[in-house]
Amino acid sequence: MILGDWNAKVGDDSEVNWPTVVGKFGVGVCNEWGERLLQFCAINNLAIANTMYKHKLSRRVTWISPDGNTKNQIDYVIMQRANMKLMKNCLESTTQQTLRPRITFIKDSTSYKNNQKEKTRK
Repeated sequence: MILGDWNAKVGDDSEVNWPTVVGKFGVGVCNEWGERLLQFCAINNLAIANTMYKHKLSRRVTWISPDGNTKNQIDYVIMQRANMKLMKNCLESTTQQTLRPRITFIKDSTSYKNNQKEKTRK
């Protein structure tokens, strides 16, 4: 697992062609650094976990401009794609200085099966 302030905007999967790397809950529009991060993740079989789970926009935003008008997500939790099925939720909170992710993992195979059923119902 890699956590960090990447200063990259990856956006969401509707605007980029990286469905196994980035989810549909990113913020902003992909920029050059975002493209590089997506390439790095694709080459190394990684996924950007905090773009895979739905949360309020205020919980996904990790950078706000001084005037408060521009909001982006530039802090990411990245992990191996193969391990994403073990993760139930990923939420980061930031204070502009510290990234504090709250990650929930599935405890056992029964929980994994129940989690898969929940996802298919949604």
